[in-house]
Amino acid sequence: MTGWAYWLMLIAAAALVPIDRTAYVKLGLPVFALIAIVLIGLRRDVGGDWDVYIAWLDAAVGAPITDFRTDLGYSLLNWVGANLGGGIYLVNTVCAAIAVGCLVVFSAHQNRPGLALVAAVPYLMVVVYTGYTRQSVAIGLGMLAIIAAQKQSTIPFVVLVTIAALFHKSAVVLFVFAPAIYRFPLGPDSFFKAGGMTVYAICLTFLLFVNSFGNLLGDYVLAAQAGASSENFADNQKWASTGAVFRLLQLSLFGAIVVIFWKRLGRQGEEPGVWGIAAAAVLTLLVLSFSRSTIADRIGLYFIPLSMYVYSVAPGLLGPKLEKFAAVGLFLVSAGSLWVWLGYGTHSRYWVPYNWALLQQ
Repeated sequence: MTGWAYWLMLIAAAALVPIDRTAYVKLGLPVFALIAIVLIGLRRDVGGDWDVYIAWLDAAVGAPITDFRTDLGYSLLNWVGANLGGGIYLVNTVCAAIAVGCLVVFSAHQNRPGLALVAAVPYLMVVVYTGYTRQSVAIGLGMLAIIAAQKQSTIPFVVLVTIAALFHKSAVVLFVFAPAIYRFPLGPDSFFKAGGMTVYAICLTFLLFVNSFGNLLGDYVLAAQAGASSENFADNQKWASTGAVFRLLQLSLFGAIVVIFWKRLGRQGEEPGVWGIAAAAVLTLLVLSFSRSTIADRIGLYFIPLSMYVYSVAPGLLGPKLEKFAAVGLFLVSAGSLWVWLGYGTHSRYWVPYNWALLQQ
């Protein structure tokens, strides 16, 4: 068995491209979500960190619920799976349901939901959702936080970022989207709210990282200088950052499209403000990736929605005559990316063959 599940998700996403928004929400969204959740949640021995997650699960058996071995949100869910039944499949399925659910809701808010999903499959869904379980939840919730920022909804934005950070501390980077909530110049009320959010973001970041700063320094900074020698995928941070420059370069190109067509996007009724922030962020991360590739790569995952946004608006920028050709071209780009990664990716052997628990004896 090879990577059939990944191609199934891409084909399912492509099938939604011609569907209008109403049909997508009523039928396409739940069907695609169900397919993705079942395939991602019930995977077996798939992903570079599979053994690490199994080790965490085994360590939680019989342990007190307060024995937090990783981020709070995932630790609690891991404890439930280890002690109340369901095991790794319960943990992965719940995480997949949250991550995929947020993904399809986010895509439903885009101009062409099907194309947004087509953009998400090759890397976000195949690599991240089936490999980085904790961060997949954080990224999914981050998409909803982006929607909240676009709607200028302060409390939902803060709550979503906070919950995301409980699954992966790095999600605090999502506070970078906070300026999109406010209109400049700031009035007295907005200034007070912005100041309060800034203080909250600093305090949350401190509380989450105060006990793990030393480990993070060793894992991400010193390891990048000295090189990692561990054979374990999760510990060898150089492995995790392979291709970081290339991935961030791709995101930077999407950001460039937003900047170049800024006025046209505004005239089409789009809200490019939040994506201007994303464009600036990925450009900064691209520069950082040349010296600290692992840090830049992991943070860059939160800006993958930028590619989904550009996929959904790009056909409209080319005009009605070329719209269908653009959609086909974008699908071929995603299909090509998936084919190259599955066949030639340095670490794709951890994802191929795909093993489905329902087909295992």
